Amino acid sequence: MTTARILPITDISPIPKADRLMAYKVLGYDAVSNNLPDGSPRFSVGERVVYVAEGCRLTEKLLKEHGFWGMHPTKQVEMGLLSGPGGDVVKPATLRGRLSTGLLWKLPQELADLPDTTDVSDHFGISEWIPEIDPELLKIAIPVARAKVDYQIGRLKTYPEFLEGSEVVITEKLEGEYLQLTWLGDDPVDGVHGEGQVAIATKGLGRQGLAFRDCEASEKVPVIRAVRNTDLIRRFGMMVHNMRAADRTVQLFAEAIGPGIKKLHYGQSTPSVRGFDIRVDQRWLTETEIDSYLMQAGIQPAPVLWRGMYDAAKIEELREGDTTLDAKHIREGIVIRAVGEQDMRQTELGNFMRPILKTHCDVFLRKFGQDD
Repeated sequence: MTTARILPITDISPIPKADRLMAYKVLGYDAVSNNLPDGSPRFSVGERVVYVAEGCRLTEKLLKEHGFWGMHPTKQVEMGLLSGPGGDVVKPATLRGRLSTGLLWKLPQELADLPDTTDVSDHFGISEWIPEIDPELLKIAIPVARAKVDYQIGRLKTYPEFLEGSEVVITEKLEGEYLQLTWLGDDPVDGVHGEGQVAIATKGLGRQGLAFRDCEASEKVPVIRAVRNTDLIRRFGMMVHNMRAADRTVQLFAEAIGPGIKKLHYGQSTPSVRGFDIRVDQRWLTETEIDSYLMQAGIQPAPVLWRGMYDAAKIEELREGDTTLDAKHIREGIVIRAVGEQDMRQTELGNFMRPILKTHCDVFLRKFGQDD
């Protein structure tokens, strides 16, 4: 949910040794806000507020109205004081030891008649922050229409009741670079990998329908090195043929991890790849099919941590802790996927999405301050 919505406060809790701050529960999130001048809480349980989720980008007008504008301490220019290059992006922050996710605003009177969960992003001019693609990557990318996909997984804290009553499988969420391979077998594109049959993209490129050129310059890109190290192009082709889907659009979604990718290296000396999702035409495969096809092709999967009926306590237990891979560091978080067919379901907020969610380890968020 990268939006601003009208939502009720469900709980309030004080923050030890922080008399001027209070933590408020909205959906599954904690959002910290300062108290009123007289020291009393700014909001009350049951009060309807505007909750601005992480990943939202605010206008200069909003930044100034809500006290997030001023002289930047290092750039020495007046600008936004939030996250992102322009200081205008809402990101998780740790305030007096309490993880705060999102912003809370008083509900304006002109919006008071709207029902709970209403998306009011357009009213405020709030947009989703989409990281800019490195200009160097654009120099080695070409359009591939069939490779275009805006891959999204919902956040558990946004949809805490979405998977209740479902059998689920929980995998470790790995910190790395999103990687997608698209099979173009019956309609090859000159210039892409696998003799024109395999389009390779990152999340940013895939969102725009772009893919890496098969050229010397692209070999320096960390995700391409991960592809080479794991012989992934050949293995992906093997997977497609095992499916008997050479004349269809097959997409493999994976995480490139290890040195040169992100901060956590998972005990590796070179980058590698872990597969976590597969789509054939418009159908997302079940977890059983994904496991089978990855295994047959020799593609390593994301580590499975647990399988069973949805259990909030178990999920809370598994999202924290160390990685299960061969390294002595924290895990990024977990992904929870409903077992079986991946048909769209209606969420408690009224929108429709696949039955798959993610949640991050608090220690990871406190250390790196990000939630993708």
